[in-house]
Amino acid sequence: MTLQEKLVDARLLTPYTAEIAIRGKFECEYCGLKFLANVENYKQWEFDHIKPVAKGGRNDLANRACACRTCNKTKLDFDPSEIASTREGMIQVAWEFILQRNAETEKDYLSKYRELLRAQQSEVERTHSAALAAATD
Repeated sequence: MTLQEKLVDARLLTPYTAEIAIRGKFECEYCGLKFLANVENYKQWEFDHIKPVAKGGRNDLANRACACRTCNKTKLDFDPSEIASTREGMIQVAWEFILQRNAETEKDYLSKYRELLRAQQSEVERTHSAALAAATD
């Protein structure tokens, strides 16, 4: 019995999703997250349309990839087929797009959140220090 048949027989995957999972080595084909490493990773497991259906992508095996939720949501409707023609090339182009979007998110949002929280924490510490100083006088 093949691995695909065993996965289907165990009612873990359908024949279609088993083929995608096996080809993807049970990892995110973009970032390499190993879905079977732990529960948190397993819960990230999704199946992506490499070329989005909304942009003419088909729902066939060649256009499907294992993806973690983070990569899948970051990629959204980006169409790597506008830049690359092979499946491997499209995966690489999509990964580069995901990295770029992650860098933009870091710059435009996360760094600003951290800066505001550091300023707030500093204000709390100053207020606390002033209260302690006043209490000891």
